Amino acid sequence: MSIEILLIAFFFLILYGVSNRLSKKNDPFSPVKLISFLYLIRNVPYIFFSAIDNDFFNWRVSEYFNKFAHIALEDAFFKYSVIQTVAFVLLLIGLNFVKTPKANFSKARLRLNYHGLKYAVNFCFIIGLVGFAVFLLNVGGLSFLLNNLSNRVELQSGQYALQLRPLMGIATVFSIVLIRLGGFKKKDKIRFYFFLTISVLVFSATGGRKDSLYLIIMSFAAYTYYVNKITFKSVGKLKLLLVGSFVFIYVFVIPLVRSEDGFKKILEGEVSVVDSLGIPDFFSSISYTYIDVFTTNHFSYDNTWNFSTLKTIPSNFLDRKEAYLRPPMDEGTYFVTSIDRGGNYKPLMPRHRLREFSFPIENMGFAYANALLLGVVIFFFLQGVILSFCYKQFVVSHMNPFWFYIYLYSAFNFNFSSLRLMNTIMLFILLGIFYLVYKFFKVK
Repeated sequence: MSIEILLIAFFFLILYGVSNRLSKKNDPFSPVKLISFLYLIRNVPYIFFSAIDNDFFNWRVSEYFNKFAHIALEDAFFKYSVIQTVAFVLLLIGLNFVKTPKANFSKARLRLNYHGLKYAVNFCFIIGLVGFAVFLLNVGGLSFLLNNLSNRVELQSGQYALQLRPLMGIATVFSIVLIRLGGFKKKDKIRFYFFLTISVLVFSATGGRKDSLYLIIMSFAAYTYYVNKITFKSVGKLKLLLVGSFVFIYVFVIPLVRSEDGFKKILEGEVSVVDSLGIPDFFSSISYTYIDVFTTNHFSYDNTWNFSTLKTIPSNFLDRKEAYLRPPMDEGTYFVTSIDRGGNYKPLMPRHRLREFSFPIENMGFAYANALLLGVVIFFFLQGVILSFCYKQFVVSHMNPFWFYIYLYSAFNFNFSSLRLMNTIMLFILLGIFYLVYKFFKVK
């Protein structure tokens, strides 16, 4: 056990807990409350388990510290904790920079047409499902996919039909709005539960859990805003037990399924689901702490990227070279290559000189790799301003569901890395498609 790392875990637990408690908003999904919660579950458990057992920490980064950087894990965590604290404080300043009027959700006005929205959610859900079906056909079917989830990154590479899959999540969230517009009809509630179930299964079929968990949280928030505030009393003990059991099994069984031949082994009884459940593995899968620890200890004045990463998106769209000669859209490949091989790999090196997989660099990776502490100050502040602006638009628009979706998506996924920027651009395109379908079917 590392006492130094354990103290860092308790420090962040207090920091995130205090920031949540000091928020004066009565909305549990307001920016400060939501971000404090996300930082707590993404960082604190990971640091805690790393303190209990250093082998829990990502083995590639640990090997990099031992083999190339010659840094003790405790020292690496200490430097990370200082910079992470600065980042979080600047994020809080950004979140409070945009003044948001007090939310009065009882006076929400939904100016959407029921008929148009009904056709939009049905049509877009089907389009997203068709995109997934095309992907299945291309990789050899559902059975092949489930038995090869350990190679899910390679299977999804170049499968552009999967870009339509987020339409299922959009349709699921908007189907909750449909419940309110339709006067809380039973068939609209059934549609939502059906969409949510199928979407979770489809998102999980590629072996990941984050998209499904984020969709569940977004659905919970949307149901609270547009249908009825969810409390332990309103849900009931039996329903709460059933939902809790489903989430628990889903969260901890998916890693078994996506391991090599995991689905086959479970069916044939070669592994025990109960014995193999791992709470630490779950927190490891949703945390970016290991890559932030690497970032804050790898980069210095001698090897910063100097914003060369900003050329990544234009290079991929304007350069006519073969794909393997262009720089990867995901800057995480540079991180992984530096971790595995040592040395400094940075944009705009071509794909063929880098490792074939990546780690998500997130906002810390982008900010610190490009401009060290100054980058952290600038980009975490800007991230906070953008999130707060989206929430303000949601409030002043009287809970416009489009602003709701943009706000929650940004809270979970938005940062300034090229990959996340492209994902955000793609989201706006898909929301635009959804809106055009809605306008087409809208009854005048």
